[in-house]
Amino acid sequence: MHFFLTAHLDEKNVKQLIRLLLSKFGRRQPVRSDMEWANMWRDLKLFQEKAFSFLDSEYMLAEFIRGLLKAGKFSLARNYLGGTSAVSLSTEKAENLVIQAAREYFFSASTLSGNEIWKARECLNLLPNSRNVQAETDIIDALTIRLPYLGVTILPVQFRQVKDSMEIIRMVITSQTGAYLHFEEIIDVAKLLGLKSEEEIAAVEEAVAREAVVNGDLQLAFDICLNLIKRGHGAVWDLCAAIARGPPLDNLDTGTREKLLGFSLSHCDEESIGELLSAWKELDVHDKFEKLMFSTETNPPNFVIDRSSITTLPVHNVQDILDLRGGSSHDRDKDYVETVREMLSKVCMDLPNEDAHTWQAMLAENRKFLSFSALELPWLLKLSNNEEQDGEIQALRTDDPSRKYRFSTKVEATISIIYWLAINGFAPNDNIITILAKSIMESPVDEEGDVLACSVLLNLIDPFNGVKIIEEELKKRECYQEINSLMTIGMLYSALNNSKKECSTPEQRRKLLLDKFHEKFTSVDSAISKRLFSSFVDSVKQEKKHVLKEAVNIADTYGLQRTEVLLRFLGCSLVSECWDNNDILSEISEFRDDIVKSAKGVIDMIYSDVYPEINGYNKQRLSYIYGILSACHSYLKRTSEIELRYPEHVHTHKLEAFQYYKVLEEECKKVSFIDGLNYKNIAGLDNLNFEHFNEEVCKNIHASTVSALADMVQSLVSMYVDVLAKGLISRQGVYKHYVLGLLASLEGRNEARSNCTDCEKLQAVLCEIELNYDSCKEYIQALPATDILYIIGRLSHSMRAFRQLLINDDITVHQGQGQLGSQTADPINPLDLLELYNTTMDECLSDLIEGSCEHPISLHKLLSSLSRSTEKHAGILEMNSWESWYEHGTSAPTADETTNSLGGITGTLVALRSTQMVAAVLPDANITPENLATLDSAASCFLELSKHASSVESVAVLEAVLEEWDQLFSSKDEYVPPHGSPKETSDWSDGWDDGWEDLESPKKNLDAASSPIHPLHSCWMEIIRKLVGLTEVQKVIEILDRASSKHIVLLEDDEAHSLFDVVSALDCFMALKIVLLLPYEAPRFQCLQMIEAKMREGTVSTSSNADDQELLALALSSGTLQKIIAEEEYSQFFSYLCHLVGHLAKSFQTDLLVKWNDKASSPAKASRTSESLLFGRLLFPCFICELVLKGQYLLAGFIISKWMHTHPSLGLMDILETSVRQFLEGQLAQVQQLGGSEPSFSDNVLSARNTISTLQSRLVSLLEAALSALPRQEL
Repeated sequence: MHFFLTAHLDEKNVKQLIRLLLSKFGRRQPVRSDMEWANMWRDLKLFQEKAFSFLDSEYMLAEFIRGLLKAGKFSLARNYLGGTSAVSLSTEKAENLVIQAAREYFFSASTLSGNEIWKARECLNLLPNSRNVQAETDIIDALTIRLPYLGVTILPVQFRQVKDSMEIIRMVITSQTGAYLHFEEIIDVAKLLGLKSEEEIAAVEEAVAREAVVNGDLQLAFDICLNLIKRGHGAVWDLCAAIARGPPLDNLDTGTREKLLGFSLSHCDEESIGELLSAWKELDVHDKFEKLMFSTETNPPNFVIDRSSITTLPVHNVQDILDLRGGSSHDRDKDYVETVREMLSKVCMDLPNEDAHTWQAMLAENRKFLSFSALELPWLLKLSNNEEQDGEIQALRTDDPSRKYRFSTKVEATISIIYWLAINGFAPNDNIITILAKSIMESPVDEEGDVLACSVLLNLIDPFNGVKIIEEELKKRECYQEINSLMTIGMLYSALNNSKKECSTPEQRRKLLLDKFHEKFTSVDSAISKRLFSSFVDSVKQEKKHVLKEAVNIADTYGLQRTEVLLRFLGCSLVSECWDNNDILSEISEFRDDIVKSAKGVIDMIYSDVYPEINGYNKQRLSYIYGILSACHSYLKRTSEIELRYPEHVHTHKLEAFQYYKVLEEECKKVSFIDGLNYKNIAGLDNLNFEHFNEEVCKNIHASTVSALADMVQSLVSMYVDVLAKGLISRQGVYKHYVLGLLASLEGRNEARSNCTDCEKLQAVLCEIELNYDSCKEYIQALPATDILYIIGRLSHSMRAFRQLLINDDITVHQGQGQLGSQTADPINPLDLLELYNTTMDECLSDLIEGSCEHPISLHKLLSSLSRSTEKHAGILEMNSWESWYEHGTSAPTADETTNSLGGITGTLVALRSTQMVAAVLPDANITPENLATLDSAASCFLELSKHASSVESVAVLEAVLEEWDQLFSSKDEYVPPHGSPKETSDWSDGWDDGWEDLESPKKNLDAASSPIHPLHSCWMEIIRKLVGLTEVQKVIEILDRASSKHIVLLEDDEAHSLFDVVSALDCFMALKIVLLLPYEAPRFQCLQMIEAKMREGTVSTSSNADDQELLALALSSGTLQKIIAEEEYSQFFSYLCHLVGHLAKSFQTDLLVKWNDKASSPAKASRTSESLLFGRLLFPCFICELVLKGQYLLAGFIISKWMHTHPSLGLMDILETSVRQFLEGQLAQVQQLGGSEPSFSDNVLSARNTISTLQSRLVSLLEAALSALPRQEL
């Protein structure tokens, strides 16, 4: 006992004890049945509620599920993972439990085919839709299936020690010869091991490529490297460099080698930049040579052209070069040195004058000089002087705009020579520059060609050579425009040469050129730059290059439109798989304002180039695009620019463009986790996709997506005013589709098991029904009533087999309760059992009402089954036997027997219902038919229950229980109102009773004898006492007022006095309201005298009751007001009532004035107006009537004059009686005119609604009596 009392001090020890208890329970042999586990859950709940209340229910459920998983009770654990009727687990906790249990099984396996592996899989199968659980399943598949197939065996205990999954991948690649060739399988294994990100997959591919290089498989390594280059994986730069400088491979042409080296240069270390740059330059030169070979179909001696390929012949020494050149002199060493000097002198300036020996040493060290000078330079010089193909090339240059800047063969050959000289540190001489300039200026040529030729001539050492060339070209030209262009350029050339003396640095010369040729160069630079930028920017589609800032700087430098560059980059990056949204946002953040200012261009670009290329399943990118469109349209609206107009559609949303795209952005982002959802089938750029909307939504409705899809549908369809006309699915439609899908699946699985009587299998059926209902009940509640009835009907259909088993006594109630035990929060709470019997009884009772002779027998058997269970559930459910119920074929029972039987049925059902009601707040409470057999037993039972009620909620439940018991103990006699006096009921008049002094009020005081006292008055007294103790006195007024509507008195006289004593000590005005609702005069006047005394002493404040309409209504309705008016001893209280009426009258008229001036209505104003109307239409006329009936004409007239704001000058005239009469007649005419359309004031916020309603029903008779009581006017 001491342990339980002090358990809260050592929570950790208690948790260990519970875990140990469940562990031992699960390990015992024989294996525990599902029923025993269900009993264990009930025991755990009892422990938690009675002894370990400091542990929450969620923790207890988690530990119980952990025990089930360790014991291998996976099917039962599946039911509890979904939660019970009282507690449920979060998705995260459920995943952790399953994953931990699966890991314990998996890591304890000594082989890859052991039973523990199977258990781990079964454990993970409990949550098949969880991503985290699927990751664990993937690891098991990788270790047990995929890795052994690749020749690698890793036991679970070994895998546990692996820190990086890449170690396993490397082990696979190097495990056996040729293992790297299983490329796809290796990638699949990597993904199963958790290497799923783009960077991780790239690392795996890199490892395969490196292993391929080690094994000499350069072709595979090359293919992999090309793929990695597209994804920007920089770590593979060294492999790319090696392949680019390596032997020939398929598809490895010079351009591809350049690309590989360029990528290497972008990612290499600092030490390798020089070497790689030299290699790239050499490749670039060879690339130019190859293009010339293809275009001219000629080649130098060291190259061989074979159709579409070019082969370089090996050159290992000087002999090889001479052999290729065809030399035959015996002194070849001297010949080749002289040859090199001779050839280079034709194109180079300032060659070194070293002797032959020095030249030999230099050429031996760098064979490319010898190879170029002896083999390639002669071929290039020959091409630069070739006249045959120039005409064709020039024609192509002018006829086709796309080839406008394609140079002639002579120009290309000359440029190749100059380019080789530049990268090898030689300066071209005037001869080669002259050749280049002449080639460019050859006719036909336009002004841009002349500008370019002039720019080349500026590089001459001797400027007079340039003048000579221009003069020669002028003599050749015949076209006036060409002559005029060249003359202009010639003059500009002369001016530049004259100014060149002032420009000593390259920067100054460059600035001079830019200034002089700005207009001339603009069109040329623009066209060339656009072409270069197009290929430069487009490269970001294949590789994530951070080049935007550099591209914008270049555009600014050369006068290009930066907006075009920005839009080009944005479009390319949006359609690229290499860039994610954050990367794009980061790259364009510096230029965001420029992009937004070009909103129209952005919108056009997205419509034409971007959106058609985006995959509908890429919802992250689509959401980002919608956001851009929203921002652009919002900018256009803010700047008052005309927005783009698109063709009108049949269905048009009611939002503006920026709002429409904003909704699409948000909703697309919310459903991005649904992998199978193609958002292009949901929405397009202009409207929703009406053709595929419903189909796409419905095929993606699952347990994990139903809420998100319902929210998305609600947001999207709300944009349209004609949703029904379009036939789009609604939020409720999504819910209905999901629920009906569950039902169809459930019915299909349960049909074969519906006739089973095995408790274990029957429990699975019932658990599945409850779990399905729990998972979708919130969706069912959101459906229309007709759909709810249909769905509940199908659920009930699943219970019919179980109902028939109960009726036929094939299973007992105890077994039935066992099926529901695992879902019952309290092990001794029969609520689920009662719900079960209520459900199964519905059809029997319905058919019994229709008069079927078969169903009374079924109901008899059902209730007999319930009755016979009392022997096994003593203290839980105790019911009388139902065996006396007549059976089919027996004689009909007598009237007394029928009455007793019906009474017994009612008592049993009321007991069942009451137990169910109190269980919500008093789970240990049990109400049996014997408890309700007599008044004494019922009162005793109720008083025992009330001992545990300590909150407003629990008292409210007890109040509802008492009202439920009314059908057992309330009198069946109809209420007969008290008879009026003979004078009131007389139907004749002889004129003898004309005196108003003797007229009695038509309202008689209700005494205790006119209404019966409630049989369970002591129980009601206990409820009222509890409410007073909880300071809920207003609820007491509601209860007493509600009882008066049933014409029954809840308290006896003594109890009323006792209640008055208690409440008056708290609030004397509240005490007065209570006693005015009771028919006992003694406590009424005792309370009035107490208030009067306190008012005279000044010890009570009336400020808080200055607008208490409820007190005025109760005083008017109870009949006490006449005594208050008549007797002097209540003068202070009467004065208070008159002041109260004046204050309420002022408030009423103020509210009416506000209402007339302010047409807009709000809930607060409507409530205030309703309260004012209650006073003006009902309470004030009743108060005036009471004054008149008691002879207070003067006071009544004075109050009416204030009410009607009568001018003071009229006070000199005796008009009081006339005013009172006209007021009463006007009120009576108004009430009679409204008739049944008079608004009900019982719906007011006051607690005494029935009192108000009664007073309203008596208003006409009260007005007529007051008019009769007025003195007759003399003619």
